[in-house]
Amino acid sequence: MPRPLLPLVATLLVLVSCADMREAPVPAADEVARLKALGFVPFASAGQTQVLRYSGPVTPAVLCRSGAGGYAALPARRQLADGTSQRIELDAYLQLTPGADGTLAASGRRGVYAVSILTQPPGSRRTGEVEIITFEPGGSGTSRSGLTCRPA
Repeated sequence: MPRPLLPLVATLLVLVSCADMREAPVPAADEVARLKALGFVPFASAGQTQVLRYSGPVTPAVLCRSGAGGYAALPARRQLADGTSQRIELDAYLQLTPGADGTLAASGRRGVYAVSILTQPPGSRRTGEVEIITFEPGGSGTSRSGLTCRPA
């Protein structure tokens, strides 16, 4: 292999191994407990499959970033530098199906996350603009304004 390709190959191997660590299987009971602690409520179950949902102010169940910054939890309400206010809400529906050993892998997660951002101009009484970012477990979504969100 030519020398200039070695750093590129090494970087790709590190990125792939980090992605695998984030998607490592976890005990399904631990994941359900984590989601319940974040406000998710059981909606239905069939066999080992459990369905949970959440609707309300945004929680640390999703992390977002603007531009190249790091991912962080969003506050449910925030005031921008120009006086504009934003209310941020989360609606999520998750189906968790563990394997026979009781662990939950990335392939056992299905659903949708929707982050809604209602922006109200300063001093305005009219309804503001709504932006919605949707993504699936293991994925991410980006708004028109460049805010990218993903599951925590």
